Amino acid sequence: MKKKKHVLQWHILHKCNLRCSHCYQEDYVKECSFDELEKVFYQYLSFCEKNNFIGHINFTGGEPFLSEHLFVLIDLCDRYEISYGILTNGTLIDSRNIELLKKCRKLSFVQISIDGNRETHDNVRGQGNFDKAFCGLELLKKSGIQTMVAFTCHKKNKDELKELIKIVRRRKIDRFWVDRLIPIGSN
Repeated sequence: MKKKKHVLQWHILHKCNLRCSHCYQEDYVKECSFDELEKVFYQYLSFCEKNNFIGHINFTGGEPFLSEHLFVLIDLCDRYEISYGILTNGTLIDSRNIELLKKCRKLSFVQISIDGNRETHDNVRGQGNFDKAFCGLELLKKSGIQTMVAFTCHKKNKDELKELIKIVRRRKIDRFWVDRLIPIGSN
């Protein structure tokens, strides 16, 4: 019987270096201990084995590159042959993180969220963060790491989709993902 893929989107921490206007987090400090994270990892491994799934984990947060445990969790994935991606705002991707990522055997991609053109993105995530995100994408591309841009479409940025697709193509980003905003609460 052919195994089916199961994807876990794992928020490994709440810490974040940005305060995006659309963020649903209420706490930007909370982080689990490594023991707690390791327990979840082994529960997921057991779940996949029990159900005959091929596991895949997308590490996110907050900002996963702020977690002191990210690369230890990645080592566990590599050891147990579980593929993974990293969902990030891209602003903390630097030469040190690139060197660590290049050693990751089961890394499928690094996804960076872009909210529209420079003005829209920076209005949502803070001034200068559009350029920082694309700088991170460039470093990933130069290192041969699979890149993906994620765009969450909503009424304030829907008209920028075509422009962003052109930017992504021009910069030779490997993959592009569009999702829709799912509003919660009264705002």
